[in-house]
Amino acid sequence: MDIIRKNSQTWIIEDGGVRCFLLEGDKYSALIDTGMKIEDIRKVAKA
Repeated sequence: MDIIRKNSQTWIIEDGGVRCFLLEGDKYSALIDTGMKIEDIRKVAKA
């Protein structure tokens, strides 16, 4: 699994053919594409 920081509020999480985007806000964050093959995407996103 690769976790790539694009800028201060955008992360790309890649695992095999799965790519997810984590967008951080001041109060909330959004995870785009839940990455069905990643075992515990919520745990990865919180880290």
